Amino acid sequence: MAGVPWIRISTSMFEDEKVKLIQALPEGDTLVVIWIRLLTMAGKTNDNGYIYLSEGTPYTPQMLSVIMNKPQPVMDLALRTFTDFQMIEVDEKGICILNWEKHQNIEGLEKIRKQTKERVKRYRERKKKEQLLLPKGKSQNEDCNVTGNATETPGNAIDKEEDRDKEKERDRREKENLCFKEDIEAFVETQMASNPLLVSPKLLVKYIDCIRLTRKTTRISRNIVLKLWEKWQQYSPAVVTYAMWVHVEKHDDKREEYTLGIMRGTDEHEANRKLIMLKNRRQPAYNQPPSRRVDEEEPEVIRRIREMEKELQAEG
Repeated sequence: MAGVPWIRISTSMFEDEKVKLIQALPEGDTLVVIWIRLLTMAGKTNDNGYIYLSEGTPYTPQMLSVIMNKPQPVMDLALRTFTDFQMIEVDEKGICILNWEKHQNIEGLEKIRKQTKERVKRYRERKKKEQLLLPKGKSQNEDCNVTGNATETPGNAIDKEEDRDKEKERDRREKENLCFKEDIEAFVETQMASNPLLVSPKLLVKYIDCIRLTRKTTRISRNIVLKLWEKWQQYSPAVVTYAMWVHVEKHDDKREEYTLGIMRGTDEHEANRKLIMLKNRRQPAYNQPPSRRVDEEEPEVIRRIREMEKELQAEG
């Protein structure tokens, strides 16, 4: 595909929370430079945010390291960080910049003219096929003009087609997104049945609903939650429970990256200890099942957590 000569970058880019967190990491400034380089490469590819050498040949981290003249460990750290922050995703086609529409600059008149030309072409081809199906000696206007003078112009037909396309797109987005708490409850129930997570379903629903409300659209993609679900399974249930509880109760204005940061910085023993402290202070807490044995205090931890679970069930 033909690339674009320039891309749009927001002047508030360095005020973004993700960029600030990235800059605080080791080699943070270098990671930001790599991010901007990836944006420009996506512009050159011009394929809805994808970056690849050629169709069917995705870039490898080694290739990007050579192209950008960056050490391999730094490039690995950059790609891993961008993936964790939901800035990119990698599939068999290549690296894809998520929310590419924030960065692209290809919504100009040329694109509009091209789309209009294609719609008119489809409309005329469809009308031509319909005309061939009519009886001989009868025109399409005679068949359709039931009122005697009402006709459908190509422009009106195109407008109707656009409306149908927009309606289909809205329906597709509704299916791909979690828009209400009821959607989240059904999603969690389905996931628990097919891919269980040893965390209270009530806490999961409350947490996902919390991060949903951090979006301007008040909806969150199912794919994003599925990827988060996979990451949560890499931590012990105690760590996930503690991190989600802290996020929901104390930092409900922050996004999911904040919770992942808590999980990375909290070990299982510390999470169990803090959950016991919450129990002793009689603060609201969420049930979490017993985790792996880490030290001699674990049996006491399991006993207390089970007590918390019973109290929650009694309250619910």
